[in-house]
Amino acid sequence: MRALSLPLHDAAGLSPRTWICVGQGFSREDVKAALLGEGRSFVADAVTSLPDLCARLLGVPAEKVLGASSGAALSRQEILRHLLSQRAISEYFPELKLLRRQRSFFRNLDRSLQAARLSFAHPEEAMVLAEYLETRIGPSALRRELQGFTAAYEQWMQSTGWWDPPLLIRAATEVLDRGWPENVPCPQEIQLLSGVAEESLEKNFWEVAGRNVAIRRIDLRDGGTEQWCWERWHTPDDAADGLAEALAELAPERRAADLAQHRRALVRRRRRRLRLL
Repeated sequence: MRALSLPLHDAAGLSPRTWICVGQGFSREDVKAALLGEGRSFVADAVTSLPDLCARLLGVPAEKVLGASSGAALSRQEILRHLLSQRAISEYFPELKLLRRQRSFFRNLDRSLQAARLSFAHPEEAMVLAEYLETRIGPSALRRELQGFTAAYEQWMQSTGWWDPPLLIRAATEVLDRGWPENVPCPQEIQLLSGVAEESLEKNFWEVAGRNVAIRRIDLRDGGTEQWCWERWHTPDDAADGLAEALAELAPERRAADLAQHRRALVRRRRRRLRLL
């Protein structure tokens, strides 16, 4: 938080002038901890995420938003499994039916559907992307099946009143295009804290939102007083080993005693987070 110099004082209080929207690469809990560390009170809506912000704009209750894992009231993977278990549906998707034998099939399918639907903001953009893939990679029966299955998946959600992030973002963008909802308090500014590049659907949302409220983007590329370094590791255990060794280098005289302790603590934390996803 020190490297980003967030205006935490504007996000505090019962009627915050600034909302902080936390994107990928950061944790809302860290922002909340920074607020509490400064002894500031705040309301839950002051620190939010893009899906939660969209749900608030639409008046969608949290229990109607599909989660990514089985820890939620109803997960997206459960819906995908349910749809493909219906013979009337699965008979149209033979390629998906074959891939279903893979161990992580539904998790990978969920990730693919989420990423693909975030990659375009308009139907015309989706057509351009499809033509590009057709030209560069060639025709694909699996790609065509994924397009058809996506349509069935979205139709099921709309008919049953469930939502997921791409649907929320798309619907909230349409609402903001007509103006900020009168029943939702409007802040003076929204701080967008993100460590990754936004997808097309997300960019379009913020462009439309910017007509109603000031949007300030803060990401790692903005620089700051500290330098950030990203590293790619093969497994969480390898990453924990590397970070534990780096921490131990800060105090060489304690290296032998603390290295194993650092590693065990980091692995436990990583595994707890994986269970929550």
